[in-house]
Amino acid sequence: MAINTFALLKAEVSAYLNRSDISDAQIENFISLAEASFDRVIRVKDQIKRSTASVSTQYIALPTDLLELYTIQLNTTPVTGLEQVTLAYADQIKPTLSTTGKPRYYTISGEQIEFIPSPDATYEIELVYYSEILKLSGTQTSSWLLTKHPDLYLFGTLSQAEPYLMNDERIGTWNSFLEKGLEELRLADEKAQTNSGTIMMRPTKPLDDGDWY
Repeated sequence: MAINTFALLKAEVSAYLNRSDISDAQIENFISLAEASFDRVIRVKDQIKRSTASVSTQYIALPTDLLELYTIQLNTTPVTGLEQVTLAYADQIKPTLSTTGKPRYYTISGEQIEFIPSPDATYEIELVYYSEILKLSGTQTSSWLLTKHPDLYLFGTLSQAEPYLMNDERIGTWNSFLEKGLEELRLADEKAQTNSGTIMMRPTKPLDDGDWY
């Protein structure tokens, strides 16, 4: 039987744990902890989203579901790619540029994107990014990750459950299965992107918060 819904995942975890004293709510907590871990380590094409926003000020908030930035461009004619710089470098180049103008650079400042120079008009920007994994619940009963990789959910949840149960000898077992599955997912995604002729750099920037459409 395929593990492709929230209910079936909980039932399978319960069967593996084989503990009558573990409630359904506790299993849901273990799943949530596994999902938090997935957000930190999984970056594959299924997570890639595109969002656009109108920009007329120096700062704009980031999308609420954004995990890691891919690219930002101005949808001008022709399209203008923006270069990401560090906060320190941004401070260095600001004095060399006009106060306002067509943005050339951006940096991440807290939960916002800062454009350099500050826009002199209203521009449409397009942001490509890795989004959070959909969190399973009674209303969100499935997701691409559960459908395609139920083993990751199962072993990830079991890995979170065993410390709570003080069943230390099983932690290494589930972790080894989980690490193997995550590495296989990474390699498969890398191969798929290479075969398509597109290899992208993946900058590491944990981001959230925003008003996008």
